[in-house]
Amino acid sequence: MSDEVRHTEVTAASDGPGMPTMLKRVLRAPLKLVDRPRLARFKPLVGRIPVLGPWLTRVYQQQKIQQHCDYNEWVQRRVQQRSEDYPAPTSPAPTFDILTLTYQTDPQVLRKTAASVFAQDYAHWRWVIVDNSSTRPETLAVLDELSRHPQVVLQRFAENHGITEGHRLGLAMCSADYVALLDHDDLLSSDSLRVCAWYIDRHDRPDFLYSDEDKCDMRDRHFYPFFKPDFSPALLLDTGYTCHLSVVRREKLIECGAFTEREVEGTQDWDMAVRLYEIGARVVHIPEILYSWRATRTSTAASASAKSYVGDAHRQCLTRYLARRGLSDRFETQANPLFPVPAIGLWRFRRLAETTGPLIDVILVTNDDVREMAAAIVSCLRETDYPNYRLRVIVPHGEQNIEALRTSCLELLPKLPDQVIFESNSPGPINFSDTINRTLRQPPADQSVADFIAFLPTGSRLLYRDWLWEAVGQFELHPQAAFVGGRLFGSDQQVVGGSAVFGLMGATGVAYENAARSEKGYFCFNACHRNVSAIVGSPWVAHHGRMLQLGGFDVQYPVAFFEADFAARCHKAGWYAIASPYIAAVGNKRPDFDAHVDAEWPVLYREHCDLLRDDPFYSPYLGFHPSTIYQIVEPEERGNYVNSRLLHLQASTNDVERYRGLPSGRYLIARNVLPVDGPNVTNSNFRSHGISRFIPPESGIPTGKQWNTLNTSWKIEDQAA
Repeated sequence: MSDEVRHTEVTAASDGPGMPTMLKRVLRAPLKLVDRPRLARFKPLVGRIPVLGPWLTRVYQQQKIQQHCDYNEWVQRRVQQRSEDYPAPTSPAPTFDILTLTYQTDPQVLRKTAASVFAQDYAHWRWVIVDNSSTRPETLAVLDELSRHPQVVLQRFAENHGITEGHRLGLAMCSADYVALLDHDDLLSSDSLRVCAWYIDRHDRPDFLYSDEDKCDMRDRHFYPFFKPDFSPALLLDTGYTCHLSVVRREKLIECGAFTEREVEGTQDWDMAVRLYEIGARVVHIPEILYSWRATRTSTAASASAKSYVGDAHRQCLTRYLARRGLSDRFETQANPLFPVPAIGLWRFRRLAETTGPLIDVILVTNDDVREMAAAIVSCLRETDYPNYRLRVIVPHGEQNIEALRTSCLELLPKLPDQVIFESNSPGPINFSDTINRTLRQPPADQSVADFIAFLPTGSRLLYRDWLWEAVGQFELHPQAAFVGGRLFGSDQQVVGGSAVFGLMGATGVAYENAARSEKGYFCFNACHRNVSAIVGSPWVAHHGRMLQLGGFDVQYPVAFFEADFAARCHKAGWYAIASPYIAAVGNKRPDFDAHVDAEWPVLYREHCDLLRDDPFYSPYLGFHPSTIYQIVEPEERGNYVNSRLLHLQASTNDVERYRGLPSGRYLIARNVLPVDGPNVTNSNFRSHGISRFIPPESGIPTGKQWNTLNTSWKIEDQAA
């Protein structure tokens, strides 16, 4: 049984046998009631009803899933479709050792786990079982049966070595190319190893692979799927989201020192993932559900507080990480104040304040409301405890407005500090990209260049005094970070800006726009740091040098998508964009933001079509409509919605075809397409650009699914560009 704590909401165990239909209806009634918008805030209370709480929570989760599909049928269909999508690789085929620890395992459950292993449709594996001194006769009998299988290696110990040491001993018994970690009561999909082998072959044998996962009850019914983002170091340091199925190169497990510290008992898989990240392991996310985590009464799959000691192990994992990085004097491990399950004691890194720090330019672009802007300036000065920043206030229409704004500020403060610098903006329609670029490239006279550039939405009020220390801390934790942003809430405490999903609404939309500030989001993502593809309309801090390397913001995006474009370019350059829950403000959405979406979208499409189609931090199986955000939808429903949005945004027919047919960004296939790309492209079009024939004339343009299964080791270069 897994002892790791994973980032999850409290979920439930099995219904229990034979629950009467009438009783089920009675128990579902509170859930229907709290599903009404005005009563949604009472939902957490329903989930805490003694005894019934976990069961009610799971029923609610299943109802949410089944709004758009029957999840168990969906799982069966995906397994069938994957037989075509992921053929087994030819020689040399990677070999796997499946590593499992057992201890007093329920024999019925162990038999089901064994059945899922023996059902694998990939041949090159062994099952290494380490028994930690089980004494239960029924368990020992099942283990004896399993040991007779030619692909099973069983090692029994008279002493219980614990989970971490047991994994270390099991690792010493492994000899295959890769080690797959399987808990003794969980289930593998029948094609798990074949899909892993396909990704290993296509990604040039990476060091660490992890898949999506779901849960199953004691009747093997699947529920509560977790469609994970591509590798997100920021999220990994908050929570061990990679979890199951984890497949790692055996040599890398030894190199990183996995399973060597008993102090992380209960989070040993998480500690393993952090150590792999530290040594620069190549990580690949498999966006398929290959693993089912069984929810029993004593597992953290059923209740996140089932094993409270994992909270201490979590803190030990993070504390040791800081020590290995030499950052213990700059950070403290603080209990996460936003996480809704305090019983298990999840932690986060908090940057400690110092007497000095890197120089930061905070940019505030004002509007014509002098009093509102004066209040925003004073709020920034009062609500920022960072010692080394300049507040550069960009005022439209010249010196007269600057004096009016300065006078209004002095009505609220006895004296304006020297760090407040008023600058005049050019007349005409506002262009945030151009304004920020000029500020970026022109430091104040006789003053040094800033290390970071920060931006506050017009008229916003900060919610966290240490927001700049928070950003600096993220840059120190993640040297590859180039952009750190937060969220913006309206006066009604609903989200108006923050982390965005490429493809949402057919363009780029804020993931939880109009949601309540208290909304924790999908698997509580809103309460965690995480890597994202884009951040729109919120406070942010960017690395000055990397902004200059990328040429600053693109002036083709004056209002709506300048941050999204910049974050996308950071992603393509190998740098991170990080969303932080501890950078936040209350303010208003940019004026005319929605009006600029239609105008700026075609530019965003031309530059980042691959991300619009396949956001690496959002699953291809989840919806693009605001009502289906983070919910499973059928491919046809998602495709039809995208088409309707593209046509609404006045995309051409060729644009629609390109959007639907462009190879997925997560596979090692063509990234750059020709200008003639579209439904009528022919081999002669490619030959005219110096590219040899690659599509049989009768096959036409492959669909996205066909692209993913072709042996496409070549790369199309846009030689006409």
